[in-house]
Amino acid sequence: MALVTLQERIASVIDRIAENFVSGIADFVVLLIFLAVGYIVARFFAAIVRRGLYEARLERKLREKGMDDALLGFTLTDIIVTTVKISTFAVFLGIGADVTRLGFLNTVILWVLGYLPHFIEGVVIITGAMLAVDYIVDRIKKAHDIPFPGFLGVAMKVFVGYTALVIAMPLILPGADVEILKTFFTLVIGAFALAVGLGGAIALGLGMKEAVESVSKEKKNELRKLIH
Repeated sequence: MALVTLQERIASVIDRIAENFVSGIADFVVLLIFLAVGYIVARFFAAIVRRGLYEARLERKLREKGMDDALLGFTLTDIIVTTVKISTFAVFLGIGADVTRLGFLNTVILWVLGYLPHFIEGVVIITGAMLAVDYIVDRIKKAHDIPFPGFLGVAMKVFVGYTALVIAMPLILPGADVEILKTFFTLVIGAFALAVGLGGAIALGLGMKEAVESVSKEKKNELRKLIH
């Protein structure tokens, strides 16, 4: 009697293992099918978007505005097309994960899908900041009435780039602590302001005293109006 019971339980266990194995293989095959279809559809959509951007002459317009070199060798078209491709592929990946039951693999896929929007947001922030600051710096360099355009352009790029990095880093690298970067940036700005202030004071005290007095006399009436 005991031997029969043992045999029945062993047979039941073997049947469950076989059933789970077949079910796992089937789910894996279904997931691969979704991945293959997603890859094909993503390439199709990417090709349409690339063609549309080409017809819209996006890169030519960027070159005309001097912004074609803003993305460190990348093009805005490539960034947009890659984003579309990844997003489309992720949709099919999510559907496949929802249909199948692959345990740990599904957990990883769902984490990736939850992370992807934040990553894209971070890329958009950095890309937008780089394009905007490149456009502004080019306008500054072409202006003839702005003093020290080269230095001002470099300072603008550093400031905007650093700010964009601080904002985007927690999105691109979840859990990244940017407090050190914020503190360092604050110290650098403070030291720069102090250096400029001291340098200006020394310059006024040593070499520009007479020039300041002359300008003050010429603008005496205007200064009086501001005060009163």
